[in-house]
Amino acid sequence: MTLAELLRAAPARRVAGSVDVQIDGLRHDSREVVPGDLFFAMPGAKTDGNRHAKQALDNGAVVIVSELEPPPPPAVMRGTWVQVEDIAESMSAVSDLFYGHPSGSMTMVGVTGTNGKTTTTYLMEAIVSASGGRPAVAGTIENRMNGRRIEKSVNTTHISLALTKLLAKCRDEGATHGLLEVSSHALALNRVEAVDFDAAIFLNLTRDHLDFHKTVDAYFNAKARLIDLLARADNQKSPKIAALNFDDPRAHLLTKKAVGCEVIKFGLTDAATDLRGKITKADLNGTEFRVSFRGKTY
Repeated sequence: MTLAELLRAAPARRVAGSVDVQIDGLRHDSREVVPGDLFFAMPGAKTDGNRHAKQALDNGAVVIVSELEPPPPPAVMRGTWVQVEDIAESMSAVSDLFYGHPSGSMTMVGVTGTNGKTTTTYLMEAIVSASGGRPAVAGTIENRMNGRRIEKSVNTTHISLALTKLLAKCRDEGATHGLLEVSSHALALNRVEAVDFDAAIFLNLTRDHLDFHKTVDAYFNAKARLIDLLARADNQKSPKIAALNFDDPRAHLLTKKAVGCEVIKFGLTDAATDLRGKITKADLNGTEFRVSFRGKTY
């Protein structure tokens, strides 16, 4: 795929060099660059990728994508420099195009909430497997394909390039479902912007990660972005399901965002008008409960 083709997904502010260059791979770590790669010079928590653009070029990168302007004369570029407005959005869009939009080939479920994301994805994994599907799971502990560990997780939700590459690998191995833990950091940093979700699950919100989000409202708004991604007009999945824990006092605010989606209100209280659970027994041997879903009890 050429740079010109990839730039259809992420228009550039400025390009210095040829756009007809062939791109063989995408990288965001300059140490992993091999000849023919495109390198995303992304600022990070520990270092700035722009500081490592020279290393990427020395390793064979043919394109650097950055929010910075191309180096001015008399600097001589060995590759093409692409300046973009937002490096995170560009990485997400370019990665999705390069790997053939993998989320479009699977039933994608995103789970967000302060607590319970891992448990929820593992329960769904068991349900999908028992139903004859082939689940891919990505989250806090590890990433798995059909019960087989692929890799230990670095973050709850991968950076967009790594996530898209993972989803493409799982798609190519026959995954029917992608079950993603989606952190507030990932939503704030545009890591899942290119994912087309079939369903989004909001579990709860408690005071956490305020070192990053600063306020509880900002934290909630980051979580709410998952519902925006589900409901956006260019997500052609159908039906689209927003499952919201109405035991949480903020859940009702998300129904306004779920335009065009079926909303399922779940929980343990009377506010859960669609799916309600009741624990009937809990001891060292396990937990028993009844579930009522829209008039039927199981």
